[in-house]
Amino acid sequence: MTIGDKQIFAIDFRIYTPMDDFFIGDGYFLVCIDGFEYGIKKSDATVFGSIEYDLKTELMNHINDENFELGDFSSQNICNVYYDKHYREINDFSIDDYEEISIALQNSPNSILEWSPETAFDDGSHIIQYNKKNEICLMGFKTYGYEKIKDIHSVCISKEYYRDVLNAFFSELDKFKRKHRLHQ
Repeated sequence: MTIGDKQIFAIDFRIYTPMDDFFIGDGYFLVCIDGFEYGIKKSDATVFGSIEYDLKTELMNHINDENFELGDFSSQNICNVYYDKHYREINDFSIDDYEEISIALQNSPNSILEWSPETAFDDGSHIIQYNKKNEICLMGFKTYGYEKIKDIHSVCISKEYYRDVLNAFFSELDKFKRKHRLHQ
């Protein structure tokens, strides 16, 4: 099932097998940004309990947090500096290389949120977001090897569209849980 517009922002998912209250079920979960899919489309690519928890607690609870400082930088630079600061063993960029982005990230350490790291995407995909006053900016990229990132795509969407997509996803999860008598 696809919720949203894949050419802008969408969640494409399918739950194949019910599991239990905690895991909900297994299946695939793709995030589509600007026509590009992040994630693996296999029947056992992920479980949905941690995805639901992360989306509800980490992302929906922070929808009104704002970081105006990042709005002036390219998605390429934001993704590279974010990945450098959080994942690379040897940093590609010094604080001088991207001083302004680094300062913006240090001034607002929770200003970039990462979507369900390690649970949703086993293909090296990363989805990060930052919020503006009336928009959510989503950026996706994939890691190739340990040090390289590619396939960077981004979109800024209204908070209303973002909420609509996520709430429709939560609604479908609730239907699945009721159908299979999974209660949380």
